[in-house]
Amino acid sequence: MLALCPSGEHHQARLLLFSLFLRKKGVDVIYLGPDTPEDGIRAIVEQQHIRVICLSLTNPNLMEPTFTFIDHIREACPELAFVLGGQGFRNVPEPYVSWLIPNDNQVLWERWFLESVWKLR
Repeated sequence: MLALCPSGEHHQARLLLFSLFLRKKGVDVIYLGPDTPEDGIRAIVEQQHIRVICLSLTNPNLMEPTFTFIDHIREACPELAFVLGGQGFRNVPEPYVSWLIPNDNQVLWERWFLESVWKLR
C-alpha cells in the first residue's frame, strides 16, 4: 500500500495512525506523508507493485482536485484500489464513496480490515 495526503493537504496524523494500524496487521505500507504531488506517484506504483493507495484529507476544498488526482492515476493503473479517509471526504459521489473508511475509530477500522483483507493482500 501507498499512504499519502494529496497536494495541499498538510494534516497527516490520522494517515500516520492508519498506516501504523495497517503495518500492525502485516500490510506493507509505504508512507509518503503530507502534501504529496501527483508527479512520480505512477512510477512508485509501478516500481513497488502497489495495489492500494490510501489517501487522507481534512480540507473538503481539496476533494475535487483529489478526485482528479485519483482519476489520472486510475487511467494509467486501472487495477489500483483506493482507500479514502478523513473529514475532508464529505458527500462523496460514486464511485469514490465505496472507498471510504470509518474515521478515527479503531473498532470500525478492525471491522473494515476484516471485510477488506482479501483486497489488500
